[in-house]
Parts: sequence; C-alpha cells; structure tokens
Amino acid sequence: MATTNDIRISAPHTSIWGPIQHQKKLANGVYSVDTASHGGIMVHVSVADRYISQKAKDIIKYPEKGWWHFEEDCDWAIFAHENRDIIPEKWLPYIENALKNYYPEFLESSNK
Repeated sequence: MATTNDIRISAPHTSIWGPIQHQKKLANGVYSVDTASHGGIMVHVSVADRYISQKAKDIIKYPEKGWWHFEEDCDWAIFAHENRDIIPEKWLPYIENALKNYYPEFLESSNK
C-alpha cells in the first residue's frame, strides 16, 4: 500500500493569491510560492498532518483547493515555527518577531 512518503505531489500552479509565478519545494507537498502580488507557503492536504499542528490548522481555518495556505506577511511564521528543519535558514531570525506581532497566543502556547 502506498503512503504519502511514496506519492510525489505535483507542485501547485495556482493559489488563493492567484497564478504561481515562482515556487520553491521545501518538502514533498510543501512549497514556498510567489504570485504577481502575493505569496506564502502551501501545504498539500495529504501531508498536512505531518507538518501542521491542530493549533495551526485552527488559526488558518481550512484548506482551499486541496492546499493549506500560509500567507507571506504573517501566517508563514506559524508554519516556519513548527518546521524549522525544512525552511530556508535565512527565515529563522524572523519567526519569533513575526509571531509576537501577529500571533502572540500561538507563540506563547507553543513555547510551554
């Protein structure tokens, strides 16, 4: 029986922010994406339980078109905080400040 480790998830071509112009694969089913006007991190529903906690899902609310979307201005930090091992190293210094500004309750509860 195939598992999500065996299934290769194709890169997304569109997002809730519009058509994707650039993308970087962070892991199977996880992409950092840019559109003409916005971007963020997209996580395919089939691998979401591996990368996204229930607390994070409660904040983002629900997936759209088969993907969880973490917007680049503030939501990205939720994903990055939970997945420091797969994000670009240059993002690490900004995670805590972004969470303090946008999601202090999430930061506080995850540091307990």
